[in-house]
Amino acid sequence: LYKKYINEENNIIETISIYPNPVNDITTLSFATTEKSKTAISITNILGEIVYSNKIGKIPSGQHIMPISTSGIMEGMYFVNLITNNKIITKKITIVR
Repeated sequence: LYKKYINEENNIIETISIYPNPVNDITTLSFATTEKSKTAISITNILGEIVYSNKIGKIPSGQHIMPISTSGIMEGMYFVNLITNNKIITKKITIVR
């Protein structure tokens, strides 16, 4: 469930998971950062159109858990983008009703 991402420039290690997947109404994004970071979350469809956006702002280092409501998004495959300090990590999700 967890994957590690290493930014070789800064040696930042982040873990990320999204559950449940497939998702019905609410999914949870869990991630960890090793330093304070400016953070945002977006969900895009397969055409790259943004269907959800949340500019979280600066968060401290450590483990973070963010619930995301998908109730206003149609069924289908989407990409959850976690943006931290100008680095983007993408996870695929499927929304089912």
